[in-house]
Amino acid sequence: IKKIDEVTLAKYEIEADTFAAELLLDDDLLDKYPNYSVGDIARYEGVCEKFVLIKLRNLGFDIS
Repeated sequence: IKKIDEVTLAKYEIEADTFAAELLLDDDLLDKYPNYSVGDIARYEGVCEKFVLIKLRNLGFDIS
């Protein structure tokens, strides 16, 4: 795939990251960790910060 199209590869990577974030993190993430930083949540859940940010965006939170 890398030889074919880097844009398509990036799209697949975004889809894979989104799938992983949804699979690994519950929707009640902020109920479990009120007032915790993204880094702290990632550490406690055993995932990278990117997945926490994706999950929060999917839950409708504005992450700048």
